[in-house]
Order: sequence, then C-alpha cells, then structure tokens
Amino acid sequence: MTTRQSQEYYAEVGGAPVLAEVYDDPEILAQYPYFSTLKEALESAKPRPSSPYYSAVSKAISDNAYAAIRGEKPVQQALDDTQAGIETAGN
Repeated sequence: MTTRQSQEYYAEVGGAPVLAEVYDDPEILAQYPYFSTLKEALESAKPRPSSPYYSAVSKAISDNAYAAIRGEKPVQQALDDTQAGIETAGN
C-alpha cells in the first residue's frame, strides 16, 4: 500500500498519498495542482490538543461552524460562541 505505484493510484482515485515525493511529481501536479497546497498543509499540520472534554469541545466547534456555514449566525458570533463553548466545556 505504500509503494510509489500504490500512492499514485490513490492520488488518481481521490485519496491523499502518504509519500511526499508524489506531491512533487510534475505529472501528478499537472493533474492535481492543489497537491502543492495540500503538501504544505500536511507538512505544517500539528496534532490537535488533547482534552478530557473532547466531546464537549468538538460539539462546540461543529455546532457553531455549521451554524455559520448555513447562515444561521454571523461568523463572528459563531467564533465567539465556539470560544465560550470551549472555555466552559469542563463545567
């Protein structure tokens, strides 16, 4: 599954390769120009902070993000509500 050939196949069917070299392949980039941006994002990714209140934090984020996406609340209000939800997650 981690061979170059397999990684190219996964790229072609909509997956994200695990081999960094695939993101630099000119043929792959010609087909999927967004791979250069995806590579940068993957290289700068960090693990999410751990929390004993993961469920409450996750719910605060998802509820407010989707409310903003659906236009049910302004983005700034969603951000403020998310922050408040995170801060009160353990209470």
